[in-house]
Amino acid sequence: MTEEFQGSLRLFTGLPAGERLATALSTLPREPKGRWVQPDDYHITIRFLGSVTKDRLPDIRDALTRVSCMPFGIEVSGLSVFSSRRQQLLYAKVVNTRKLNHLCAKVTDALAPLGFDFGTRSFEPHITVARFDAKTSLDSFVREHARGITAIWQAEGFHLFQSRSTEKGSPRYRSLGWYPFS
Repeated sequence: MTEEFQGSLRLFTGLPAGERLATALSTLPREPKGRWVQPDDYHITIRFLGSVTKDRLPDIRDALTRVSCMPFGIEVSGLSVFSSRRQQLLYAKVVNTRKLNHLCAKVTDALAPLGFDFGTRSFEPHITVARFDAKTSLDSFVREHARGITAIWQAEGFHLFQSRSTEKGSPRYRSLGWYPFS
């Protein structure tokens, strides 16, 4: 498979959201105004690799083929918000994360020999729904819509994704590789 890339790539590993969850999230009202994630882009980030030169891609792909994991269930229930001084992130809450933590550790171990340092920041699996200005009030939105956001699906593998700029309404993330679980 030949791909044309220019410069560096913004990469991350992730699990696509299940169809039922994507449908539920896509029916949420798009108010308040924010940057809403496109339904095809809903995912759980496993590890963010950052900006990587394209010549490193074969080694990354090779390392990820060595990640061994059994298929497992993922459950999402409710909405919540991460807040910082600059923005708020509305997300769907992933519950029962033991197996996701195990997968994250395996991906971390596979990529560490390539020089990736993921620091000590804890892994908090979630599915980003939208980003808002720090001053936007989301309390009533979360209270009103959180109960309708529930889903369970089977994780059968993970992707290496490229994050790219796109036209409004187009998927932002492109899969550069699928790594099925054994």
